[in-house]
Amino acid sequence: MSLNLLEWCPRLILLRNDDEQFKYSYGATGTTVRCNDKIYIITATHTLTDERRAGRLIEPIIETPHGCMSLSINKYASILSYKDRDHALCDITAYEVGKDAKQFVNQNLFPDILIDGDPLTGLTNQSRMLVTGYPSDGPEQQLSFDPPTITPVLYNFQTVYDGPSDMLHMSRVRLLSNRVSMGANHFDLNFPNQLNGMCGSPVFSLRSEGPRLAGIVTMAGRNHIQFINIVIILTFLRNWQSGRGKRS
Repeated sequence: MSLNLLEWCPRLILLRNDDEQFKYSYGATGTTVRCNDKIYIITATHTLTDERRAGRLIEPIIETPHGCMSLSINKYASILSYKDRDHALCDITAYEVGKDAKQFVNQNLFPDILIDGDPLTGLTNQSRMLVTGYPSDGPEQQLSFDPPTITPVLYNFQTVYDGPSDMLHMSRVRLLSNRVSMGANHFDLNFPNQLNGMCGSPVFSLRSEGPRLAGIVTMAGRNHIQFINIVIILTFLRNWQSGRGKRS
């Protein structure tokens, strides 16, 4: 996995409103992955209210040479929709990106999660990890209304692996400090308030052979961030693709 994937994997997700003056509101961060030649954007279900989970109201933003544009959504599904689910996993929703959007994106920029083995294998409590996403608060705003402007600003959080969570299939990373980077700029964030919007963000293991997608954030607070292992996400997507469970 190249370093470019650290920038292309996370996506800013906006919610489309009926108000023409305030057409969008902040939604969440999403993680973009490939699985069997399909592109998915995955986020934490709790960041989206029930009436906004429908794909037509979700606007994943991608930057192009001609400015920001939104990716179309074919359909979506949530782990909440599957029988015999583990309740610790009921905070994941996946959106299948429409075929028409593929002309605007290079699919190779997104990680293929058809992986062998568990990306957490071999990690210690000092293994370096990176969380990247689009928090709703911070020195640089993702969305402004006067004039209406979308300016995705990606934040990088340096963390270390902190072992399994008390919740099944989840693990934790520990923030090294409240000092975060935004491109070449560094500044302090007020935790946990300014972690809002980070749920749905990708968590990367920074291995010697290169960064590897390890999971997706579903909880954040104080100096810890909890995430679901990407292997579980892969199982979820395979079940959806094979028609198992109920689609949303």
